[in-house]
Amino acid sequence: MNGRLRAQAGVSAIETMIYIVGSLLVVGMLASIMRNVNRGFMQGVQTVRMQKDAREAVNLMSREIRNAGLKQTFYETSPGNFLDTILTAAYLGAGDSSSFSFSDGGRYDGLSFRQTVLDPNGKPLGVDTVQYSVDSTRSMLRRKLNNGRFEDFCPNVDGLQFQYGVYAVNNAAINERPIAPGNWGTTGSAVSSFDGSALIVSLSSAGSGGVIQNAVAIDLASPKTYYCEIVSAGSEEFFANINSLDLVIFDNKGKILVTNPFLPGHSPLRRRLEFSVPDAKGCRLGFRMNAGGSAQLRITSVRFGELNLGAFSWKNAPSLLEKKCVRAVRILLMAKTTNPLSGQTGRDYTLANAVIPVSDRYMRRYYEEIVPVPNNGNF
Repeated sequence: MNGRLRAQAGVSAIETMIYIVGSLLVVGMLASIMRNVNRGFMQGVQTVRMQKDAREAVNLMSREIRNAGLKQTFYETSPGNFLDTILTAAYLGAGDSSSFSFSDGGRYDGLSFRQTVLDPNGKPLGVDTVQYSVDSTRSMLRRKLNNGRFEDFCPNVDGLQFQYGVYAVNNAAINERPIAPGNWGTTGSAVSSFDGSALIVSLSSAGSGGVIQNAVAIDLASPKTYYCEIVSAGSEEFFANINSLDLVIFDNKGKILVTNPFLPGHSPLRRRLEFSVPDAKGCRLGFRMNAGGSAQLRITSVRFGELNLGAFSWKNAPSLLEKKCVRAVRILLMAKTTNPLSGQTGRDYTLANAVIPVSDRYMRRYYEEIVPVPNNGNF
């Protein structure tokens, strides 16, 4: 009887406690595994969301910045009739033919630029002004179109910088600012005079004529690219009988080697050309106007030199002269996750000329894009 009772006896208290402790350990291990899995999942979701938002923001800015400065348009006004014009609203104004302004300071830069809106036939419909800035209190990247309100389009921006790629301009072969009238002779039917601030080139009737710089002989080399900038004191060109104004380079025998037309612009008149030339030594620089009647051009300054297209000089805050030579914009964006994760702390990030200190455990990612802006500047 006692043997049967012993065989039917239950689990002892000690064994029960051992089972309970073991079960708790298993449950705790499972809970820890689940927490780690959930943390990894949330980290992955936040990282994917951060990357998606930042990538879309950079792509949007790239598409819009690429069209900055489109100011010259050529379109058909009626069957067989075409108009070649420059929209003054597409650049900043007299003395600044660039199409952007910027704010450079701290971890968040700002950028504003202008772009022409065209219909499918190339006819200008107007000019849009686009502005980017970051609300530092919310770490929110915002965009504003024209005079509208700022709209949020990328959260969790920890840093935003813009750098500007300037074509390297070598020392100018001719740098007359102000003009040196004694260096210039006349060509064709033109006569010249000096009023104390401007070289006055005049035609008394319809025809062509201009001036040539006799003081400096220029050696040209292919395939290098050169630039020329001319500033006039008024709006006479393309207005008072002047049909066109050309840059002319004469070879060492006085024959025309290169002819390039300047485009109509604004007052005070400022023209800029970028062009390639054949190999030639001992050349002279000149300008020629074609007029339908008596005409006058007042030149106040001239610059001519070699342009290095092979590399950009990256500027955080380009000068007024450098802004006209900007042909690329570099976007640098630092994004972070919404909630603290297993990011690295105790280090500083350098973004262009801004230092971003990190003292938290937010995960961060860095994005960079170089955007060409071939229509910026030009004169």
